[in-house]
Amino acid sequence: MTISMKQWIVRIALAGALLLVSSNSSTSAHHGGFVNWQQANLIGPVTFVATSFAFRFPHPQISGEIRDQSGNVKLWVIALRPTPTGLRDRGWNRASIEPGDTLALTYSPHVTAENVGVARRILVNGEFLPIEPGDEECRTTTTPYRRCTDVQ
Repeated sequence: MTISMKQWIVRIALAGALLLVSSNSSTSAHHGGFVNWQQANLIGPVTFVATSFAFRFPHPQISGEIRDQSGNVKLWVIALRPTPTGLRDRGWNRASIEPGDTLALTYSPHVTAENVGVARRILVNGEFLPIEPGDEECRTTTTPYRRCTDVQ
C-alpha cells in the first residue's frame, strides 16, 4: 500500500492542527484566570504575615495577612512566577517561608481579585530571597542594576 503525496500533506496538516489545538488548551488550563496581572503596577513594600507556603507546581503560593491603612486584616494569596525548580536554583526550599514569618513584600496586583498578587520582591524576616534570574544582584539597594530599583 502506497500513500500519495496528497495524502501525506493532508495527514501532516491534520497532525499540525491537532498539535496546535492541544498545546493551546493545556496552556490555558495551566494558568486559568490567575495570570491577569497588572505587571506595570507595583505596590509595596507592605508587611505580610505568612500563614502557609505551598512550594509546589506549577507556581508556589504564599497565604497570609496584610493590614490595610485602617488596621483591618485582610487574607491574601501571593503567587510566585517561577516554578519550584527555578526557585531552588536561587536558594529557595519548602522551609523558606514558615507560618508566622514577616515578609516585606512588593507585588503586582491581580486585575480583578483584590486580595491576590504576584510577588516581585520579598524579604523574609529581613532576609532577601531572589525570585527572578538576576535578582541576586538586588541584595543591596546601592547596586546600579536597573531592575532592583523597579521592585524595591
